[in-house]
Amino acid sequence: MNIACTKIPQLVELLDTGVAPEPNVISAQEDASRPEFIVGKTDFTVKPIYFDALPYKGEATKVFAWIGLPNNATGDKIPAMVLVHGGGGTAFFEWVRRWNLFGYAAIAIAVEGQTDISTRATQPEFGWATHGNPGPRRTIKPYGDWEDPLRDQWMFHAVADTILAHNLMRSYDFVDPAHIGLMGVSWGGVISATTVGIDNRFSFLISCYGCGFLKNAPNYFGRGLLRNQSYESVWDPVIGLQSTGDMPKYWITHPPENNFPLSPWQETQKKADGAQMRSIIPGMGHGHHAAWSCQEPYGFAVSITRRGKPWCRQISASKSDDNVY
Repeated sequence: MNIACTKIPQLVELLDTGVAPEPNVISAQEDASRPEFIVGKTDFTVKPIYFDALPYKGEATKVFAWIGLPNNATGDKIPAMVLVHGGGGTAFFEWVRRWNLFGYAAIAIAVEGQTDISTRATQPEFGWATHGNPGPRRTIKPYGDWEDPLRDQWMFHAVADTILAHNLMRSYDFVDPAHIGLMGVSWGGVISATTVGIDNRFSFLISCYGCGFLKNAPNYFGRGLLRNQSYESVWDPVIGLQSTGDMPKYWITHPPENNFPLSPWQETQKKADGAQMRSIIPGMGHGHHAAWSCQEPYGFAVSITRRGKPWCRQISASKSDDNVY
């Protein structure tokens, strides 16, 4: 058990029990704007659901998600993905659909008590309608709720929601529990990198942009964490990443990445256990669409779940003037 686990027993309990939340499908009668979607030629159905999550300040909470499952689950078990959005995002139907096209069951969760109904015209500061049983939201200052009780902090709930989504996917007989991956974008990458340090049942991690060592970042992260007394002892993803064994990890970013600079991004990888791959993709940009549109995450996942090893490995690196080879 790693340091992060010993400090967060309620999260460890979610692993020990393995209890899967009951998915409640949002019917067309409840919301006429949400029909079922049949996904292309893959014979998957993607549905919007809620599932129960941990209490927040004594009140029940739930999580909105899109989940894509096969219509006729026969024969071999299939791999699966848990998908976590970043700042300004939500649970995206399109993200699930794309993983379904590669033959993966998938669930994309919303970790700030929101749905995917846009309110940008009326609430541009958040952008998504909030459902009736939300947990906490991300604070403006990074980890700005660090003085609250641990169980009331946003990162605690975001990690718990991710573990519960994992439990849900593991509960399906047609899903191979040994081949469930976790992918996060931006803040979702931070959440995902934190989660695998606690929940090492995941088969692999894909983190797009997000990383640890943010207290050292030369931007708003570093400034915001300057007086934070719990980040380096509780929430820095590096704490748990050092205890993930041989779990493969894939780190993706682009130059220049201003939110998660290359320095802490690289330092995170130096501390993490297991086989790792990294891609710095010029022109990629920062965003959810950019992350799910590039093909590298799917290739990495397929190499792990179907071939048992990363599809390539770095054997050398060199620099000449401004060129890296």
